Amino acid sequence: MKVINCTHNVNNKYGLTNYFIPIILVLAIFFLSLGGIGGSLQVPRLLIICLVPFFVIRLLKLQRLRIYGFRFSLFVFGSGLFLYSCLSLVWSEDFQTTLSYLFVLAINIIPIIVLSVVNDNEMHLLKKFIPLAWLLSGLVVIPLALYELSTGNHFFLSMQDRGGGEISSSLPFAAGFHGNLNDFSLFLFFCIFGALLLSKDKFRSSRK
Repeated sequence: MKVINCTHNVNNKYGLTNYFIPIILVLAIFFLSLGGIGGSLQVPRLLIICLVPFFVIRLLKLQRLRIYGFRFSLFVFGSGLFLYSCLSLVWSEDFQTTLSYLFVLAINIIPIIVLSVVNDNEMHLLKKFIPLAWLLSGLVVIPLALYELSTGNHFFLSMQDRGGGEISSSLPFAAGFHGNLNDFSLFLFFCIFGALLLSKDKFRSSRK
């Protein structure tokens, strides 16, 4: 079993520090319901950026943190992908475009790396509240989708504003604030998956 000794110290079961990462990640998931609102400064991205100082401080404190098993794999995957992406700047023909993509990729990788350094208490809270965050986020967008399907009216970030053309406007569709059907469909998939996880936990609890 591979182990990395890094930083962390758990003084009590659920101290304030144990709530920080779960709260940020849960809020980031919930605000994914806003889709593309905010452009580059979308609320989930801003929340994820808030995790960076916390992650760096945790790694720099020479206390005890054990990264093993699946968390070790997350750490290696996230760090390796980010380092390789940084190296791609060397051979990129369009440095500015590549740099902008690298920024977006870094925002998406941060949660992966952060999950590799959470302690057991934080992981327990994440397992408990992340499915709930997906469910609540889905409950926010479903009424929007029903409104779009029933009225044919769409929000300012829907496909009609992305150049969907006459074909898309002649067919019933819903995209919420996500801008296109693919993004919205993937988002709904995770919402349904979160709801299934919650129902599974409730079922297990009822049988105890």
